[in-house]
Amino acid sequence: MPAPTPLGPKARFDLHIHSSDSDGTLAPLALATRAAAAGIDVLAITDHDLPPSLPAGPQRLAGRTLHLVHAAEVSARLLDREIHILVYFPGEMPADFRAFLRSRAAWRAARHDAAIADLGLVNQLPPAGSEAHAGLRALTRHHLAHALVEAGLEGTVHGAFSNRLSHARGVIPPTDLPADALLARARAAGAFTSWAHPPLDQVFDHTPLLKEMGIHALETSRPALGRHNRAVLARLAHQHGLAITGGSDWHGWTGGGPGQFSVPLRELRPFVAATGLPAA
Repeated sequence: MPAPTPLGPKARFDLHIHSSDSDGTLAPLALATRAAAAGIDVLAITDHDLPPSLPAGPQRLAGRTLHLVHAAEVSARLLDREIHILVYFPGEMPADFRAFLRSRAAWRAARHDAAIADLGLVNQLPPAGSEAHAGLRALTRHHLAHALVEAGLEGTVHGAFSNRLSHARGVIPPTDLPADALLARARAAGAFTSWAHPPLDQVFDHTPLLKEMGIHALETSRPALGRHNRAVLARLAHQHGLAITGGSDWHGWTGGGPGQFSVPLRELRPFVAATGLPAA
């Protein structure tokens, strides 16, 4: 591992991206290498309910130093809705939190198999498999949608989400993990937490609740969010004494690649301080 080098004022961050360990298309090392080659300086691979497989800290990839932050995107329930919380760690993710995430990934595997049974497609779609039930892979609605398309039961992934996998049908129930329980566990493990892609129709009502529960930040920067809405979210975070984070939420199912979106260091000073990154 190379020695840490201070991040300069032009350092580029992507704090929300997915690998093939959950619902991305690139293996973690390939993803990190492509991100480094594209000029990303700090990367957090945030697979769904899954611990990281690469070591934390500076890595020499594609002829550059890439700082890897241990993180995950964890599904939780707030009131009657499912939300996603980004959980970041200074250094290596603690063993007890890794075990917790593996239990959540195993819960996803059981949900996957139950959904196949509910659809009446046990003999037509592949089951979750031993790796997923052991908490080594995280299965999402995306996996089931692709399985439906590959089996010729749906024409497109979008069609699968709209038809068999629609929220109205309830085939894939929301997570059973309360947001306050998750945030308490993350805080006890020394994590920094951020509400991932907060919907604009929920963010004003739910931000005070999450602040009371101990969340640290809002994710205010992502590709699909225009400049005006980014500013709205940043002001809301400031009003509630919260930091901000941002990332591409890149999976690789559509065009582009890692590094096309990034967040500058100037917007992330509290995050950098909380995670112990070496900033100049």
